[in-house]
Amino acid sequence: MRIFIVAAFILTSFASRSQDTSWASSSAPDSLDSGQLSIEGIWELVDFDFYENDVIVRSAPLAEGYVQHKIFMDGHVMWSRQVPTEEKEWYGFGSYEIKGDTLIERLEYGSHALKSTFKTDEHRFLIDLDEKSYRQINFKDYLNFKSSENYRRVSE
Repeated sequence: MRIFIVAAFILTSFASRSQDTSWASSSAPDSLDSGQLSIEGIWELVDFDFYENDVIVRSAPLAEGYVQHKIFMDGHVMWSRQVPTEEKEWYGFGSYEIKGDTLIERLEYGSHALKSTFKTDEHRFLIDLDEKSYRQINFKDYLNFKSSENYRRVSE
């Protein structure tokens, strides 16, 4: 229940900011090679891909009831997940930047499940972004891909 309250608070904060555009003049932390695309907005996880030798060998849909969102806004990221088969709460908040084709997230706080699962607060992903979707590729070693989370844009 707390995860929904936190998500609602964050979404409300973002929605109220859209009324006042003075904050929009700050430089966004996006630096993708295309220069035109922005990751800012609300994203929903749609599925996963798994790799062998840098090639997608299998895709996996989400389990029924599994929901995951990411919100990127003005250098901040908010992440939440609902897993219907677990009682754990999954959420995190922090900052992000994009350097070239790498998304760097630095989580400042999060749920106990999140903090106890991940060994570091900084996460790096290879990113493949277009206007309506993006893929964040987790890699074991440099360019030895293992899996990706694939998102669709819900709102800008």
